[in-house]
Amino acid sequence: MHLLVLLRLIPIKVQDHLLPLLQHPNLTHLTLVRREPAVLENPKVSQHHLVNDISESVPEYTPLQQIGKVIQLFWMALRITRREQPDAVYGIYLIPYGVYAWLIARLTGKKCIVSLIGTDFNKDVLELPLRRFWQWILKRMDVVTVFDETARQKLLALHFDPQKVLVLPHAIDMTRCQRDDSASIEYDAIYTGHLWELKEVKRIVAAWKIVVDACPQAKLAILGEGETRASLERQAAELGISDHVFFTGWVKEVPAWLSRARIFINLSSEEGVPMSMLEAMACGLVPVVTDVGGVASVVQDGINGYLVAHPANPELVADRILHLLNDENLYRQLQQKSLEVRQRYSYEAVSAWWQPILERLRS
Repeated sequence: MHLLVLLRLIPIKVQDHLLPLLQHPNLTHLTLVRREPAVLENPKVSQHHLVNDISESVPEYTPLQQIGKVIQLFWMALRITRREQPDAVYGIYLIPYGVYAWLIARLTGKKCIVSLIGTDFNKDVLELPLRRFWQWILKRMDVVTVFDETARQKLLALHFDPQKVLVLPHAIDMTRCQRDDSASIEYDAIYTGHLWELKEVKRIVAAWKIVVDACPQAKLAILGEGETRASLERQAAELGISDHVFFTGWVKEVPAWLSRARIFINLSSEEGVPMSMLEAMACGLVPVVTDVGGVASVVQDGINGYLVAHPANPELVADRILHLLNDENLYRQLQQKSLEVRQRYSYEAVSAWWQPILERLRS
């Protein structure tokens, strides 16, 4: 089978979503259409892109320029589909690339598949004013994949065809995400991701004040950037814990930072199955996370981490963290269970989930 793929992902995540597919024996070729090239060297892959180097996409475009690039990409993908005649058009993330895949498939008589991977599912499909329109489009696709069974059941409750909605778990590069046992532990806990309001990082900082009061040497690392960073730094200063909370901005080698920490914290109000959590667990961290989206399909409370209800209570979060910091035996037990994600979410394991998807496209 030959798929043409459009996707909205940073280069490193392109590999996580496509390498499991490329390992499947029934895939003969994959044509990748992006604004910039992806680091994806594979004999089954051909690439088409608007710019010749990843660095060319770094400058900020005006909104009008962004719209122009997006429209240009659509016409490029349509031309390539007509020329190469793939069996199906595949969009990763609903807007705009999932919609593009659907339009191109309708115009060329091809099959269509879209993968909903997180925010697009929570916001576009379930919440925003246009959700009925996006649901209408999704119901007319040949295959819709979601990140876990909970998300699938939500679509079935909206009267989606159960034969068209299939689960496709996220995959993690286990060669990149592995703990460096030689690294010294510098941080008791770590957060990685965007600093947006919906990520509720302010609750992490509030909980850390309680942790520091009980453990004066406790340190928290916050990896990421976003609109709330300045307010979070002010919050830490007002609580008197600036020396215990370290804001790093974006970092390239996240696994190297994860190897220097013990606990992963994410108190977000919305998630699918966060890749950052899977990466942290694969690196041997114990998660303390809010029970939202598909998180509970990975984390079992008290077994391989801790789940807390949303909105997270800082006192409860601090209590869970202190339990882990003060009881080494408990920490080691949960850590060993946490590491089991390495078997469930490897490229090899997720490749098998593509079998019913490709069979559905063939039918």
